[in-house]
Amino acid sequence: MSKRLIVFSILGVGLLILFLVIFAFRDRKVEQLSHRDWSKIKESGRLRVVTEKSSFGFQLKENQVEGFNYEIVKAFADSMGLELEINIVNRLDSAVHGLWMYKFDVMAMTLPVTTQLKEYLNLTMPIVKSRLMLIQHIGKNDSTERKLITEYSQLKDIEIVIPQNSPHKLRLENLSDEIAEPLNIKELADVTTQELVQAVSEGKLYYTICDELQARKLQKEYPNFDFSMPIGFNQHFAWAVCKKSMSLHDELNKFLKDFQMTNAYWDIYRKYY
Repeated sequence: MSKRLIVFSILGVGLLILFLVIFAFRDRKVEQLSHRDWSKIKESGRLRVVTEKSSFGFQLKENQVEGFNYEIVKAFADSMGLELEINIVNRLDSAVHGLWMYKFDVMAMTLPVTTQLKEYLNLTMPIVKSRLMLIQHIGKNDSTERKLITEYSQLKDIEIVIPQNSPHKLRLENLSDEIAEPLNIKELADVTTQELVQAVSEGKLYYTICDELQARKLQKEYPNFDFSMPIGFNQHFAWAVCKKSMSLHDELNKFLKDFQMTNAYWDIYRKYY
């Protein structure tokens, strides 16, 4: 992948999120709550977290609460003696807006760490490292005998379905510029990446995108897809707090630095990845 594409992708993710938040909510009159940094959170006894509905965010499965980000942020809350309040928001722009309006304290989603994004959100130390991959259907009884995409030039001939307002849309648009070919990108509202991967495995869709770590895990549950074609580059993913929450940011980083060196963290990591 060229340096030009990498630079465009890094700039694009941060700018896209800012654009989405400003324009999606420019006509809404939403009351901003009082800012809560670490001292006020401790005093209240409650940590308000926003994440998405998925096995990597938060979900109920067989009467069990689970999720990669959920289990780690719960470990943080438990270590601090805090009650955990989970808010499920699948739209990225809505989650960011809630953080800016102080409705949430922590955004426990796997956000790409970029210089531009750091200008608008306070990102924690990295949670995981991964890269973006093309998810392709490989059904056994595919009458079209669809061949796997192995070259960027082949992307112009397919439709790639992604969640609406996905931070990865600009990566695809920048890739389109790089290969000098238009890409057919379709956005669906109110769906998660995990739901789209499932749809590809079931043959309801043929192509979407997902980070490599999630794809490897999801293939155990939804086996009929291939993820050998890289779309992005290796990068870190982290959580976010608002820019004013400096002491909360410090507490999270202290916890994550220590927690990632424990068996408990690696048990969670292996469970989901």
